[in-house]
Amino acid sequence: MSREIVESLRTIGFSYILLVGLQFIFWPQTRSLFGRLPDAGWSVARIFGILLTSLIMWMIGHLGFAINSNIGMIVFMSLLLLFALLKNKKTGFGILRVEKNNVRVIVMAEYLFLAVFVLISFVRGYQPQLDSLEKFMDYGFINTYLRSGFLPTTDMWQAGEIINYYSFGHY
Repeated sequence: MSREIVESLRTIGFSYILLVGLQFIFWPQTRSLFGRLPDAGWSVARIFGILLTSLIMWMIGHLGFAINSNIGMIVFMSLLLLFALLKNKKTGFGILRVEKNNVRVIVMAEYLFLAVFVLISFVRGYQPQLDSLEKFMDYGFINTYLRSGFLPTTDMWQAGEIINYYSFGHY
């Protein structure tokens, strides 16, 4: 296997592990809200985890803290995990117990997500061109966010100005 393929597989694996970690952190909260769903809120926890983590990090970054980095993300995720552990210790870890009939639904939902995640990664890996719609602009905005430690980040076209539109959507 070539080095690029191994790096891509490592990135896909790390992304999946990060998403499952967020899902575990937010599952007790979503289970208390969506516990009547067949998966006891497991699938909703991933959506809540991504959305709330991104929104909170985005808002902290706009306050001037250098959170838009790997270290900032690790510190923030550690604080989220600590908060979740303390909250669950206080209320009891019984909320993490899964009923037998929910296990099958959770496993199927996770299998479906993983299959689609790998399929989309595979398709984008074989067609990474920036040849349609606004992909070129999206690529520029995302790269600008990745290079910046602080938010709001500078606009790639207007020197010294900040990106003032589509900010959260690209973040």
